[in-house]
Amino acid sequence: MLQAFREQKKIILSIEKERSDWINSRKKARIANFNPAPISLPQISEKDFENLRQICPVLKVFLTETLKFSKETSTASQVIPTYTKLKKFLEDNVSNPSFSQLTLDFCAYLLDQVSKRLNKINDNRILRFCMIVDPRFAYDVEIISKSSWENVEQDFISFCKKSIFYLIILFNLNKIIELYKSDFIDENPLTLEENPLTLEENPLTL
Repeated sequence: MLQAFREQKKIILSIEKERSDWINSRKKARIANFNPAPISLPQISEKDFENLRQICPVLKVFLTETLKFSKETSTASQVIPTYTKLKKFLEDNVSNPSFSQLTLDFCAYLLDQVSKRLNKINDNRILRFCMIVDPRFAYDVEIISKSSWENVEQDFISFCKKSIFYLIILFNLNKIIELYKSDFIDENPLTLEENPLTLEENPLTL
């Protein structure tokens, strides 16, 4: 939307100039059926478009990453690397000498929000396990440090051992239950023919 607004720069500034001229000179107000925009409406200047020119590429990076997350092929392993990428991008631009103060403040705000979010998810075990089994991100020191990867590796190995151990126990338990059921049925058959229960043999009287 902001990009489309930028593309109409000449038209918008031309309209703004006419409005500004009317504000400075009320002569046009005498023209019949002339309804100008309210004087209280904020004015748009060349400086505003320059700020948009700087901000739009920043927002485009967020749009690109958001669209990647929206795909059906997106995976949990992308979460931490994406936030890390966004944080690095903002860190590189938060002191960009070519940016206006407004754009710098905007980048600083985004950096603060992305950093807070990254701190919350950075230690998530499931997200880290997803990364270490994904060849695109595993052991990438630009995402987390080498020592952190070693910790993730050991944690993942321990997790797998426990999971396999529990699966073995569950599998064996199911086998034992099945064997017990079959032995019990074979050794203790119960049929009406062998165990008849009739009123003649077991009379019930008052």
